Amino acid sequence: MIKRRTGKVRSLVLTTIKQTEEKNMTKRLVVLDFDGTITDAEEEGKPFVASYSNDLCLLVGKTPEDVMPVLRSVEAKIAADPGNNGWLYNKLIVAPATVDPYLRMRAIALRVFDHFKMFMNPSDRDSLLNFLYKRNYPLSGVAFKKDSLQMLRELCAHKDIIVYVVTNSDTAGVCKKITTLSAGNDELMRICDQVIGDAKKYLVDGRPDHVAESITLPGLERPVYLRRSAYFKALEYLRELNGVNWDAVTVIGDIFELDLALPFALGARVGLVINKFTPKYERDFITANSPQASCINLLNEVLPFVLQ
Repeated sequence: MIKRRTGKVRSLVLTTIKQTEEKNMTKRLVVLDFDGTITDAEEEGKPFVASYSNDLCLLVGKTPEDVMPVLRSVEAKIAADPGNNGWLYNKLIVAPATVDPYLRMRAIALRVFDHFKMFMNPSDRDSLLNFLYKRNYPLSGVAFKKDSLQMLRELCAHKDIIVYVVTNSDTAGVCKKITTLSAGNDELMRICDQVIGDAKKYLVDGRPDHVAESITLPGLERPVYLRRSAYFKALEYLRELNGVNWDAVTVIGDIFELDLALPFALGARVGLVINKFTPKYERDFITANSPQASCINLLNEVLPFVLQ
């Protein structure tokens, strides 16, 4: 009698474990970047760029007629060589400067200061650039990419998909945009509870040490640094929270180096949302690493990629 009951209990336990394993096998974790991925950063950034440019004129003590030709010339040079013109943080290039207007203006400002021989102290420059960003970012507009609402609805409606947003942007600002986009849709509004802002994806600090220090992309002379502990901590927390392996994680972003390089190295699938400023070396690397990676031309391609 005892043996028979023990056998039934064991059978029940094994069935439960099998069902749990099957459930976890189908569960997919999707991590979205936000600005530039779901939003149209170029359109949103127009007021930012205009005000920032005006501030540069004031800071160097020159008229727009003196500064703007320099600014346009510098912008063209940066666009022509995205690999060597990047976001310099702690003396390392941590992302290309060309892909969105916020990083682009930072790189432009440095060259404008060089041209006019202003603010030559590196520490002073960093403080000034941080101030200019914080002063002008609130002027940015709100513009969503085509199919952004439909993409989020499809992802949220799928029973096997869990959606989070991990972004360098401020959590409150992102939630405000999601509220605007959702237009009262309760299902989309729940994403606001699943936003990790201020992710510090740019912070390269040598951890975690089980990840390679860097990778080399064909067509890019400098290394792409992978050990970004703050970003890893956010991704690992979500992976463990939802009980999935890295191959069940899909990360969608618009800058490979910033959003996708680390999760790619960890074994996640990555989708690069491209725009006219996406460096060719990033596109080529993504294309060469299909099916783990894919270029996303339109947001309606996200769900099919996640479900592949």
